[in-house]
Amino acid sequence: MEEVVVVGGGPAGLSASLALLERGVSPLVLERSLEPGQKACGELLADRLYGFEVGELVRGAVEKSYEGMRVRFHGRELLLGRRRGLPGWNRDFRYLFLDRKRWEGLLCRRVERKGGE
Repeated sequence: MEEVVVVGGGPAGLSASLALLERGVSPLVLERSLEPGQKACGELLADRLYGFEVGELVRGAVEKSYEGMRVRFHGRELLLGRRRGLPGWNRDFRYLFLDRKRWEGLLCRRVERKGGE
C-alpha cells in the first residue's frame, strides 16, 4: 500500500485521509493538537454543493439544520437558501451547524478504523 503524510488533522486533512484510504493509500496524519476540534470556532456547511454531498462526512455531528438563513456582516445582509445566495451557489440545500469537536473526533476515528494513522 502506498503511504502519504497528511499535515493537519482538521476537517480538510481528515477528509483527504478518508479519500486516500478509499483509493488504497495509507495516510499518516500529523496534527499539533492533542485532541481533535480544539479551535474557537464552529462549523457551518451546506449539505451539498456542486454535486458533492457531505452526508457521510458529517454523520453524527449535526447540531441543527436550516433551509435558509440571514447573514449580517459589516452592515450588509445576505439571504441564503431556497434559490438565493452567492453567485454560483443558487441551489436548494440545507445549512448544517456542526459540533466541531465531535465532528473531528468522528472523522479521526473513521480514519483509524480504515487503517490510517
